[in-house]
Amino acid sequence: TRCLVIPNGIDVRRFAAASATSREALGVPAGALLVGMVSSLTMEKGHELALEGLAAARARTVVPLHLLIVGD
Repeated sequence: TRCLVIPNGIDVRRFAAASATSREALGVPAGALLVGMVSSLTMEKGHELALEGLAAARARTVVPLHLLIVGD
């Protein structure tokens, strides 16, 4: 299998302070992994697959996992 890494074009370090504040406001602990899904909240987007995937991942790790779904 071949893998290609495309570097992020945005320096995300400048958002670190806002990220910590946002995580706190959402009740997500600092050491937890936060997974985000941004899409329209319609059936064809497959949100149930994201929930099933998160549940499966949580069963296999000791790191707290949280899923944030954002949409309209």
